[in-house]
Amino acid sequence: MIVSRGAFVVVNLLVILLVAAFVAGVGWWLLQSGVDTAEVEQRVKFERVKASANHYHQRLGMYEGVCSDIGVGSNMRCLDSENAYAIETTIKTGLFYCLDSTGFMGQTRIPKGESTSCRR
Repeated sequence: MIVSRGAFVVVNLLVILLVAAFVAGVGWWLLQSGVDTAEVEQRVKFERVKASANHYHQRLGMYEGVCSDIGVGSNMRCLDSENAYAIETTIKTGLFYCLDSTGFMGQTRIPKGESTSCRR
């Protein structure tokens, strides 16, 4: 079967338009779905801090000093000891985002206070 050049161009344009419409539709849906971008942003920041803290512990065998050495953000509250650490920030009134050395990372309603673990 021989396809003319004009038909080939038309089919290619239709495929490009369908792909563009699909991408635009997915983008619109994501914007309308109510994704909490603040939580996603905090999770990304905390993933970086978690990786740094784990690397610190692997190198030194303890967590003491991790708060001052891994670049904890100025809006984060961090407390460390030889065997544990906890880092927390306020994300909304009454909600906190917390990470600790047990591996917990997520939202809490109770602040960690002077503890080296998140209060779930």
